[in-house]
Amino acid sequence: MSETTNRRTFLKTGAAASAAASLAYVPTLVHAGGNNQPLKIGLIGSGRRGSGAARQALLADRDVKLWAVGDAFRDRTKSCLTALRQDPILEPKIDVPQERQFIGFDAFTQVINSGVDVVLLCTPPHFRPMHLEAAI
Repeated sequence: MSETTNRRTFLKTGAAASAAASLAYVPTLVHAGGNNQPLKIGLIGSGRRGSGAARQALLADRDVKLWAVGDAFRDRTKSCLTALRQDPILEPKIDVPQERQFIGFDAFTQVINSGVDVVLLCTPPHFRPMHLEAAI
């Protein structure tokens, strides 16, 4: 009987601690975009998956801005930005001049180092471990 009680107590305490830890992390995320400055988004991989993810991220909140885009291929970056800019709701949220459009297999490092707050990793899965490690 005492073994069951101890297990229950342990599980309750563990669940409460886990919930508290996850809630403690939320203000940090909210604060990153706080103080009236938009959250700068970097997009790594600007094909169909990346274009869709960028669209969703830009629609998620009013204080977000697409800040940098990186892809191995210039035509994908260009078509992604062109499509996003055609949407009148998204167009004001796109601030990606030529200087923050990075091309090549090292574009992910340039996006990460461009002053972004968040990166969207939208490349094919075999590239993601390397991109995730660099982002962290």
